[in-house]
Amino acid sequence: MAKSLLYTRTGDSGMTSLYGGSRIAKNSLCVDTYGTIDELNSFIGLLEAHVRTIPEVCPERFDTLLLEISSRMFDIGAFLSTPPDKAQGIACINTADISLLEEAIDGLDEATPAQKTFILPGGSIASSHAQVARAVCRRAERRLLDLRDSGHPVPETIMIYVNRLSDFLFIFARYLNSLLGIPDIPWQAR
Repeated sequence: MAKSLLYTRTGDSGMTSLYGGSRIAKNSLCVDTYGTIDELNSFIGLLEAHVRTIPEVCPERFDTLLLEISSRMFDIGAFLSTPPDKAQGIACINTADISLLEEAIDGLDEATPAQKTFILPGGSIASSHAQVARAVCRRAERRLLDLRDSGHPVPETIMIYVNRLSDFLFIFARYLNSLLGIPDIPWQAR
């Protein structure tokens, strides 16, 4: 019987390989950071799958954008899973990627009622998916800062992109509720 390609047994002791073959602990800050990027990407995939089922959302527009974002998350993960001395030639985030998010944010913000108070996550299921992705995105941003502060090179374009992505996910959540006729849930302070 042929051995499965899904498991290698090389990670059973808590180590994994970076691109290029060097070994690193699975609980290292680097692996935690690109693992959080992968988790974020999974939530973006969940959001994309749900949005595709809502005809009112104009799926072809947001399918394309969410799939573009997912590909950029994969680029970030590939960059981070490469030892710094070998990562120089890896394509990653550029200013056009950031501009794409900013244009989407501006369009969604214009199409969404003005925010008058802090709001709670929720309303529609689609909006809730976007809010979960936003929260994971903020954690990914914190991990990237920790990694950068530890001396690991993290390009400024990655930092900016992930920050803009959390803004996009927030306004997208609000847009989805608005589009579906579900009001934002205002925070009720004590």
